[in-house]
Amino acid sequence: MAGNNYAIFPATTLEHETDHATRAVKDPIGFSKDLIRYSDPTCKYKEEKRVIQGVEMHTAGMNGEIPYGSYRSSHFVLSVRVSSPTSNGRTPTIQNRKGRRYSVSPKFL
Repeated sequence: MAGNNYAIFPATTLEHETDHATRAVKDPIGFSKDLIRYSDPTCKYKEEKRVIQGVEMHTAGMNGEIPYGSYRSSHFVLSVRVSSPTSNGRTPTIQNRKGRRYSVSPKFL
């Protein structure tokens, strides 16, 4: 995934989704409450913001995907082709959610 001009490893994305699943099992009431839409332009749900600013921020920072202590400012991102699941080395195209591919400018490579 790419947001804020950073690419997040597929493995980090998997951890992001695993954090949602873990909370859904361990705290189903809190998980359900945080899936209600709220008025934040960067994230539709509090649950997404919790994960982005929590486990994802820590892991992505430790892996050097983003500056440590930073996090992507939006839940809305583009999919990026990478060379392996544990790499954010991008290939020269990106794909939006509808499956359309776009060339990546050199600043993203």
